[in-house]
Amino acid sequence: MLEFYDLMIYHSTLEEWPFEKLVEKHPQWQKALRMQQVHGDAVHQTGLFSDPSLTPECDAMLTSQKTQTLIIKTADCVPIAITDFQQNSFGAVHAGRAGTEKKILKKTLQQMIENGSKPSNLYVYLGPSIGPCCYEINRNTHEKYDLWKKNQQQALEMNIPLENIKISGICTTHHTPKQYYSYRAGDLEKRFFTVISKIQS
Repeated sequence: MLEFYDLMIYHSTLEEWPFEKLVEKHPQWQKALRMQQVHGDAVHQTGLFSDPSLTPECDAMLTSQKTQTLIIKTADCVPIAITDFQQNSFGAVHAGRAGTEKKILKKTLQQMIENGSKPSNLYVYLGPSIGPCCYEINRNTHEKYDLWKKNQQQALEMNIPLENIKISGICTTHHTPKQYYSYRAGDLEKRFFTVISKIQS
């Protein structure tokens, strides 16, 4: 478990795939809200009575319900957690290359600000994903793509203070010992989960 301001963030282990195995170990997450991730830029606002059996087609989810739990599944894309330290609102973002190019994080932060959050009260955490060390997008020129920096820049463009942004720095592709699935490293079907919830006081 990682404590990030008023959030509790849990990255599942490889052995906890699929989701049903994760909730066997952590039954309190049975009612967690998940997304049908499509590498797009849709942001879904959950309600008080959102049905955990439904998975909206989106790549970002926001809630203002402190007791709700949000889940992202990834295997190289960036799982991003956002919290408003002064309110109950928080969010989960799935940002691969396509979503990053569509400004999914920036649009999510914009939605939170439109909902009443102040940029100075927003905190952003970028979890384990393929790093700029390993994400080669052109084999001929060996051009690398930096998901971490590009998403950090989107947060900065929304006036989120640099000190409010944390990058885990963990590359899923070459991290040793291997703890996370990596699509680029051959884990084509499997995913690990990032579970995000508010710390209950």
